Amino acid sequence: YEFHKLALSEATWLADIAPAYLDVLHRAACLQARGRPPQALRRMYTTAVLFALEQKSVPLKLRPIGVGTIARRLVGRAMMLAHREETRHAVGHRQLAVAEAAGTEGLAFAARQSLHAGWHTWFSDCSAAFQELDRQLMLDEVATRLPRFLPLVEFLYAGSSPVIVHRLGGGAGADGDETPAYAVLDSMQGCTQGCAFG
Repeated sequence: YEFHKLALSEATWLADIAPAYLDVLHRAACLQARGRPPQALRRMYTTAVLFALEQKSVPLKLRPIGVGTIARRLVGRAMMLAHREETRHAVGHRQLAVAEAAGTEGLAFAARQSLHAGWHTWFSDCSAAFQELDRQLMLDEVATRLPRFLPLVEFLYAGSSPVIVHRLGGGAGADGDETPAYAVLDSMQGCTQGCAFG
């Protein structure tokens, strides 16, 4: 929102539409936060783009990373900040990312420090942890621990959500025919990386 305000303040030729545009953005964000955007826009809010990142440690192995829309991520972040203490209490002290500033970086720093100190450290890679999460289990936990967020989490995860998969080398098929550079799949399981509620 602030980025849009800044961009519009610098684009003087948009001065006539800036207030209405910012009002629409604000209203859309509030509807999303309450889990009540128009159902016709559900696919827009729930779409994720899937990227395949190469794992350097394992040759020719790709790790899928699904990234949600900016609007969805911003609303989720704003809600987490607005309800930080409630969220921190609900998820407990053993987690390091929810409602914690730079929690993931803190975990990486602590692991590095323990290695330099000569401690025995165990590392585990939760392979496909985001993609394999049971959505019903997630919804049940949110209903129990953070009911305030349930309307939005249901809106995002109660049904299927589109995933745009970019094809490696898309655009030209094996026989020289043109194939789309992407495909759209419907996801029924897991959550989106970067989603505050996943």
